[in-house]
Amino acid sequence: ETSGAVEGAHLGIDAAAREGRLALIGFYERELDGVKIDDIVAKELELKGVMGKVAYMRAVHGILCAGGLDLTPRISRRVAFEELPEVFATAGADRNRIKIMAHMA
Repeated sequence: ETSGAVEGAHLGIDAAAREGRLALIGFYERELDGVKIDDIVAKELELKGVMGKVAYMRAVHGILCAGGLDLTPRISRRVAFEELPEVFATAGADRNRIKIMAHMA
């Protein structure tokens, strides 16, 4: 989660798979009120605060651009950018959705 929005952190926790990892990259303007600790424990999630690791994102971007890693099997659904509010609203309802790709025109 890279937005720095409290709501983004909540969505990340809701959308994370069992035994998943959630990286909170950046700073939040306020405390994370209403964090669902029971969900974190029940899902056995690993939360990690990340600061200053932009080089990793650049390295992964380079690998992806060079064709060194095919992520298409992980994409379970493609949607138009305009559909994202509805997709986010129902993000936790379908655990078979691994990754959703938004097309931007």
